[in-house]
Amino acid sequence: MVDPAVAHGAFAVGAIDEAQWNVLPTPPIEALSSWGPTTDGRPKPDLVASDRIDSLTRPDVPGTSFAAPVVAGAAALMLSQNSTLSNLQL
Repeated sequence: MVDPAVAHGAFAVGAIDEAQWNVLPTPPIEALSSWGPTTDGRPKPDLVASDRIDSLTRPDVPGTSFAAPVVAGAAALMLSQNSTLSNLQL
């Protein structure tokens, strides 16, 4: 993995094919996602989210370009319910 995903305090989001999300006990991370570990041994990605979900603007979007906004949207929903969450709690 390369910067900025390896920066301390940053987290990387991996993608899992939505069709496999509930099929396997541990769905595989998409081959197009970056994999760790970092050069100092930290495992990456830190979070995963599904991709290939149809949206109103683009159908069947693969990869982290869709998975990362899914995570950001979930974080926004969490903050809307509890605006006192710190960065680490979120």
